[in-house]
Amino acid sequence: MTSRLTDAAVAAVIATYPEDVQARVLAVRALIFRTAEHIPAVGPLTEALRWGQPSYLPATSRSGTTIRLGWNRLRPHTYSMYVHCRTNLVDAFDTLYPDVFQLIGKREIRFNTDQAIPTDELSHCIELAMTYHLTPIAPPEQLVKAGIEAGPGGVDRVAAGYRPRSPRT
Repeated sequence: MTSRLTDAAVAAVIATYPEDVQARVLAVRALIFRTAEHIPAVGPLTEALRWGQPSYLPATSRSGTTIRLGWNRLRPHTYSMYVHCRTNLVDAFDTLYPDVFQLIGKREIRFNTDQAIPTDELSHCIELAMTYHLTPIAPPEQLVKAGIEAGPGGVDRVAAGYRPRSPRT
């Protein structure tokens, strides 16, 4: 796992966050690297700034979608993890963990700095994002219908064409 920030631009951005947010963002960053290490198809991760935010994506495998971490000074006691808005990942997170995360739109999981990070559930969400392009995630309705349980490796994946449900508000 890469514990040291290797990208100077990423380190500079994280240094602008309040101390409590820095600690949380670095903990989620460590979880991203730890989770990716246990998925052979993912391979090494690239850490870089994308849209001004620390971002993580498989360096060579193209197995998944970019994960970004961010903080907004207008919401100083929160921080977020983002996935690409054209995936069905946030819908899947909502189906698998309806009472665990604060989900915003089609791309954001928002966390409060005064709450513990749900590491098991978040690690599973990271796994789904890092392997998103290997096989699409079953639509949330199909997960519920099939009685798929939440948890690492607990998502049935289908290669059939998926059409996302109506946009989240």
